[in-house]
Amino acid sequence: MPDFHINTTTKVLLKEQFDRMKDRKTMGLPAEELADMHGEFASKFKIRMPINPVHFGHLIYPYQGYLANFPNRHYSFDEVVEIYEN
Repeated sequence: MPDFHINTTTKVLLKEQFDRMKDRKTMGLPAEELADMHGEFASKFKIRMPINPVHFGHLIYPYQGYLANFPNRHYSFDEVVEIYEN
């Protein structure tokens, strides 16, 4: 769904979670922590995405997906939002 965008309130909450988990040297989220960040966020807040949770897991889960398996890769906040929105 190309029209899907995270609402402003959810984006602010997601940014707070991102800031708690980002690497201070690179200011990005290490790839191996992508699933942890999502899990922490989802345990406190709801995010409504037009994607089946299984398919989302295939994107971010370290043993099923590819986004968490890039060695030495750090995601910026904008990239994390893009993952959620696309």
